[in-house]
Amino acid sequence: MPLTQPEWFPDLEAWWLPAVGDTVARHVEPVGIDGSGRLHLQCSSSAWRTQTRLLGAAFTAQVNEVLAPAAQISGILV
Repeated sequence: MPLTQPEWFPDLEAWWLPAVGDTVARHVEPVGIDGSGRLHLQCSSSAWRTQTRLLGAAFTAQVNEVLAPAAQISGILV
């Protein structure tokens, strides 16, 4: 499934950093949005991948809060 990067996507300091904080942002990187509106993430290690999966619903809610009303994601894939 091809990923896109909407116009707001490249400015990570405006939406990703406020949503997840410095520590997570250093280890988890957004790579794009799929056709179903899911945010795809790349993690620095398997431990961060597991942690991100466990916190997926919370991250989705936090990102949506920061992006509102301009955009919404439907979930997170790691």
